[in-house]
Amino acid sequence: MFSETERSSLKQAQSALGTECKPIKTKIMKYKYSISLGIIIIILSLIPVPEVKQLDNVPLMDKWVHFLMYGALTVAMWIDWILLKRQNNIPTNINGGSTPIPSVIIYIVMTLVIPSFLGGMLEILQPLCNRSCEMLDFVADAIGAILGTIAGLVLSNIYKAHS
Repeated sequence: MFSETERSSLKQAQSALGTECKPIKTKIMKYKYSISLGIIIIILSLIPVPEVKQLDNVPLMDKWVHFLMYGALTVAMWIDWILLKRQNNIPTNINGGSTPIPSVIIYIVMTLVIPSFLGGMLEILQPLCNRSCEMLDFVADAIGAILGTIAGLVLSNIYKAHS
């Protein structure tokens, strides 16, 4: 596929940058749980859903589903982060220690923003798929992300206590 000269140039560039070019599959596999769940949420959010009469008696059933989906997505993001830290032998404690606080703060922001942004974008796209766009669905998504982040922080501290 590549000539010897091209491979040599690539190796020189990698050594100059102090990094290796990893295949995209390797990078994606680091976040396999959150990416997999994100894809499932995208599909479920954009396919037309038949009305289920048995669930009509559950108040705000649709909002509970949104809350649980985005809470689960956020927890999956934290599980991926914990596993990534474990693979690289980096402690996951959030109260100082050898984990720099900014990396945890950045991850907290990411686990709040990414699921909420995804939920908002899907709400905007749903009318294109014969589904309704509801602001309360987005609110339920954001609440799920907030509680999922809290659960992720708890998981991170539990993992730290047992490692």
